[in-house]
Amino acid sequence: MTSTRQPYAPPPPDPTARLGRWLFVPERRNAEGEVDAGYLTCQDEQVVLSHSSTVLADFVRRIQQLEDDLAVRLGPPSVPLDTAPPPGGTTAARAERPSTADRPGSLRA
Repeated sequence: MTSTRQPYAPPPPDPTARLGRWLFVPERRNAEGEVDAGYLTCQDEQVVLSHSSTVLADFVRRIQQLEDDLAVRLGPPSVPLDTAPPPGGTTAARAERPSTADRPGSLRA
């Protein structure tokens, strides 16, 4: 029997992720194995995460998995979010409703 072992390939690096206004750039390893710490950046600010980059990368990865799983379960949206009617129906439906002033026994005169 011959062995068909594949050479070890490191997993692909975590992608950058938008966290509100901030952009998370996870740690990177170069070919020599040296590690550049991950960081958060927003406009001209940069916060190096020398001790918590891997924890935040795990968190971001898990949140992305949950979002992907939910998207698969729900399917594509039936109505684009930017064209959804306001809560309570359309403005035309609101205009057709009688006001409380038109009801018998109303406190308004």
